[in-house]
This record gives sequence, structure tokens and C-alpha cells, in this order.
Amino acid sequence: MRVLVTGASGTLAPFVIRALWERHEVVLLSRRPPPAERASLPWIQGDITVFDDCWHAVQGMGAMQHLAAQPWPVDYPQLREQAASIMDGDAFGSRHRRVARRSCVSSSLSPAA
Repeated sequence: MRVLVTGASGTLAPFVIRALWERHEVVLLSRRPPPAERASLPWIQGDITVFDDCWHAVQGMGAMQHLAAQPWPVDYPQLREQAASIMDGDAFGSRHRRVARRSCVSSSLSPAA
């Protein structure tokens, strides 16, 4: 199965990609090129906050492992507005729900106490 991994240059990506690539055809989606150890895998340069990048990336995929995240904390008042403006963007609008049939969300963040 072709599996799209978003946030492929992030902290969790090496572990998830290593677990997937033995049994699946893994395709990476990230704003930055993958590091040398994953350079042989197909890579799509894109941003999950841009609908067209997301739409292009999911074409032909059987599943998606969503690892992409906002690179700044949202629990600081001065950053909440910035995070809210991204979440209200077109990539997260009504069309976003139709992009993928299967998705699994992972996070390295702990819930706030």
C-alpha cells in the first residue's frame, strides 16, 4: 500500500518511516528535503497549510500517517492568534475533510495538565 507520511523531516518521522517501509511504499511530504538516510524515498515538497499541496500529495495514496505539526507553542497568548490564523486557513476548511479516506494522527506533545 502507498502510505503518505506528512511531517517527514520532523522528530517522529524516522521511527514511523522505519516501521512502515518494510511493508509499504512510503512517500514523504515535508517542507524540507529528507535527510540522507531517507533520500532514496519518494519526496513531495509541500506545506499542510496549503490545500493544493495536500491535494496533490494524497493522489494515489492508500493511507496517510500524519506527523506534521505547528512548530511553535500555542499555549503562549502572543502566539495563539498566529496559530488560529493557520487553522482557519483554506487547508483546514470544508474541503480538507475530503482529502483522505484513512488517516492516523501521531504527536510528540503531551496534553496540558
